[in-house]
Order: sequence, then structure tokens, then C-alpha cells
Amino acid sequence: MAVAGMWAYSRHGARRSLRATGALAVRVERAAEDERARISRELHDDLGQRLVALKLQLQIAQLATGTPANVRADDCLAIVDGLIANVRSLSRSLRPAPFENGYLMSALTSLARAESRRGSFCVLVDLPADDEVVLPRDTELACYRVASEAFTNIVKHAHAKNVALSVTRRLRSVDIRVVDDGRGFDVSPVVRQAALSGQLGLLGMNERLSQIGGELEIESKRGRGTSVVCRVPIPDGEPLAEQDAA
Repeated sequence: MAVAGMWAYSRHGARRSLRATGALAVRVERAAEDERARISRELHDDLGQRLVALKLQLQIAQLATGTPANVRADDCLAIVDGLIANVRSLSRSLRPAPFENGYLMSALTSLARAESRRGSFCVLVDLPADDEVVLPRDTELACYRVASEAFTNIVKHAHAKNVALSVTRRLRSVDIRVVDDGRGFDVSPVVRQAALSGQLGLLGMNERLSQIGGELEIESKRGRGTSVVCRVPIPDGEPLAEQDAA
């Protein structure tokens, strides 16, 4: 009886520790997003504007000088144009979400194609149009982050040749599924190790979804690939999916 009680207490403590670690993961991720947003604004508002002003000054100087100086000014303008493009690209990449509200499906498509190039695998994308899946902003961000984390894990660990990304709208929920044919893994030991070592990716995915009423399902076996499913609720008031409404 005492041993059973101690085991139950230990199991409860482990669950509580896992929840606390997951909550910490979300706080760390949000703090990182806030910092990225701040840096993005500074790049755009300060450095970006200074480069634009420098370009204007070079153009004015170019008009006021002769041909030899014009050649040097052209080289300087080309360098400044390249810097402006790089700063704008970096600023966009640092934003908490690289897409506007209501364009989750388009963002997922772009993510899948970019990750397929980075990981050298084929990707099959089966998504509805943006206006067919209307979700709150927090839910969109959570879905995107989960998909991004799933693709990151595929690139780093799976050695997959083929990946499928699909979105299914149900009666009151939306499923986002990422499936690969990689080497797979044993789920339970990985989850335990993530909790013990403080690895924030997997825990952060699950905790972020739980805060919006969503669920995360991971199925995997060694040599048989991995399936990651993110299921999030559709708010009351949104129209039902056509196949369910009928």
C-alpha cells in the first residue's frame, strides 16, 4: 500500500513537473517572439530608414558629379540596394508570424515548400483555401508554430524522402497533419527525455495547443515514419464545414 501510494505520488509529481516545464516553454517562446518583434521593428524603422536616406544622398551626389564619379556611385547604390533588401528580408523573418491574419493556409504552403528545399525531401500539400478556414489569431499562430516545429524535426532527425502536409476541417475543429516516411522514433522515451532535459520544442507545442483548447497527437515507430496531428477548435459562430453541415 505504501509503495503504491509513493508510486502514485511520484507519478503525480512527474505530471506536475511536465506541465510546469511545458508552461515554461511557452513563456520562453513568447519572450523570444517579443524580442524578435522588437528587433524586427528596429531593423525596419531605424536601420532600414537610414539606408533609404543614404541611397537618396548617393543619388543626389550622382546627379551632381561627372561620369567617373557616376560609375563609383552606381557601385555604391548597388551595395545599398542589396543591404536594404537584406534588412527587409531579415526584418520579415524575425516577425513572430511571417503571415497576415487570415492567411494561415498560404503560410503553411510556403513553409512546406521552403522546408522541402532545406531538407531535400518531396512534399505533398493538400490544403483548403485561406477563406475556408477562419481561426482566431492565437490559434493560427499555434498551428503555424506546431507545423514549423514538426518540419524542423523532420529536417534534423527523420531523414525522410517524402512528407505530406494536410488540413482537414471537421464539424467544430480543424486538423493539421504532418506525416513523413523517415526513420521514426519511440514516442514515450522521447517525451520523457524532453521533460527531463528541458527540451522546449515538443513541450512547447503541446502546452501552446492546450492553452487554446487544442490537442497534439504524435504517432511514430522506428523505421515507420512519424505522424504529427494538431487539432484545434473552431470558435462558435463560424460556419460549419459543408460536408458536416449537410
